[in-house]
Amino acid sequence: MRLQRLLKTNAIRAYGLVTHGSIDPPKFYISDKYGAVFIDNPKVASTSIKQILFPEVDHNTLGQEEFHAALERYSVMHVPKSAQSYIHFFVARNPFSRLVSTWRNKVEGRPPKEWGVFNVKFYQLQLRLLGKLDLSDDCVSFEDFAMAVTRIPDWISDRHLASQSRWMAKISSNHEVRIIRFESLAEDWNTLAEDMGLPELSQLNKTQDTDWCRYYTSQKLVDAVKGRYQSDLNLFRFSAPDAL
Repeated sequence: MRLQRLLKTNAIRAYGLVTHGSIDPPKFYISDKYGAVFIDNPKVASTSIKQILFPEVDHNTLGQEEFHAALERYSVMHVPKSAQSYIHFFVARNPFSRLVSTWRNKVEGRPPKEWGVFNVKFYQLQLRLLGKLDLSDDCVSFEDFAMAVTRIPDWISDRHLASQSRWMAKISSNHEVRIIRFESLAEDWNTLAEDMGLPELSQLNKTQDTDWCRYYTSQKLVDAVKGRYQSDLNLFRFSAPDAL
């Protein structure tokens, strides 16, 4: 009943679930100029990557929200035949680090009504009903938010919280996907750039990624997040941190 109540709050997400098997299906950004298919993944310098692939859409002029809105014309849910032979690539990030980045960018120090993408009825109900998160407080701690995320099934999660392996599972086995690791982004990008003739990568939205381990202060939290994102840890060979 709780899931039915959630889906009734948003017909678009219910349609995505029926059509694609999840409420937030993967997006593929096609660059004919570079012969590239970028498999979108939030919180992995995707803004900078899209700016390189589509230089005609200027981030500095448009700003963050309008930039991504303008790029929608390059995104598809299924790779067309004309782009089947393009190089497919994906940037993966340690899910422990990615979860901290999402919290810091969308939630930290803000009341729920200012949580950006999560400030809609669908996600507020999801966090409260499924995640068992108390939204009456002005600010929510990282541990409370993270524990709530671990209780929400992957197929109904927003793309910022979904497992990254979910995107990979949607790609045809006929395609070889080049995996770039966020933790070694500069080095991995240079290798990819040499093969594709891409420019040097400059991060438009720089992320402070050196201190994320300090947010995992209990073994209970580490174990819960590990269980939630075990498929990412296995597929991309990431490790869980030690609890502080």
